[in-house]
Amino acid sequence: MYQPMTVATFGGISLALVLMLAAPASRALAAPERAAAAKDAVGAPVGEWQVGAVNDDKGKFSYCVTESRYDNGRNLVIGRNAAGELNIAIGMHEGNLTVGASWQVVLKVDDRLSRQRRAAAASKALLVIANGRDEDLFAALGTGHVLSLEGPADSVAFQLKGTGKTLRALKKCAEEQGQGAARAQAGPAQAPMPQALATILKLAGLEQVQAISLAGMPPAERPADVAWSLGPVFGGMLESSVSDGRALPALSEAYVKTLKVRCAGAFESKFEPVENLPTAALRTAVATCSDDKGRVHVSLLLYLTRSKLFTVFFHEAAAENKAEADRARDAIAAVIRKLAAKPAQ
Repeated sequence: MYQPMTVATFGGISLALVLMLAAPASRALAAPERAAAAKDAVGAPVGEWQVGAVNDDKGKFSYCVTESRYDNGRNLVIGRNAAGELNIAIGMHEGNLTVGASWQVVLKVDDRLSRQRRAAAASKALLVIANGRDEDLFAALGTGHVLSLEGPADSVAFQLKGTGKTLRALKKCAEEQGQGAARAQAGPAQAPMPQALATILKLAGLEQVQAISLAGMPPAERPADVAWSLGPVFGGMLESSVSDGRALPALSEAYVKTLKVRCAGAFESKFEPVENLPTAALRTAVATCSDDKGRVHVSLLLYLTRSKLFTVFFHEAAAENKAEADRARDAIAAVIRKLAAKPAQ
């Protein structure tokens, strides 16, 4: 399972806001507090919308997709193909759906538009609602305030914050890709880097990273919320809200255990002592996996903010490139230490 430079090598938790350390305390506490609310409360986005193109297994364009994480433990995913057909999907962190099962549901945008649809479990963690060509629904998603999904036994709702801009980009992506015009714009243009993360990487001197789109992978199977390459190094970042009272040592050790499970050979890990800073606890670590295919080295930066956001940066490389992975981790760690040294406001 551990193979250098493969997107599916490591997996873990989830992510959204990197600059939370520099935010006022009232804002930093908002996401964890909302995450503890009732499951049918209106979810608020905790990450930036991202648009990307998805190809089929033959490399041919299939559709464009945009997605954002929400503080109700869900991901809202909206897809559109060149014919203008619309899919809405809900990513679920629990991963307990029965694959192939389907339910009658009602989609609503505010009180002005309602659709009866069929929702199907495409995987254990992804519920998909096909809508065909429905320009009225597409327009409502871009101008409305709340999207709700009501099923026979449950309901979920999402704030439609930022969807106007991202759906215009989604439509443009689908039209251009369908015409073949976007082929010349492959690479980072299809996997935009969130501004907060781009700022962190720039401050760390790593602005040359190349973003990797994970849009074609179900949310539960992604190794990170945002991923990139840095020469021979594969990097990524993920984040989650902590509600069970665990401190950084337990959280970081639990994360490393997920890496050990994915190692088919000999696994080793080493943690540095926890650094307690004004707005976060931070530590670095390394993990290695050795098998008959070689040795993989992973440099880790893990921190927990006072507002209970747990973040992991990882950089993975073959053994001969481990120094580059370590340098990337250490550069980001220096930036986070500086941010975390600011007293909470």
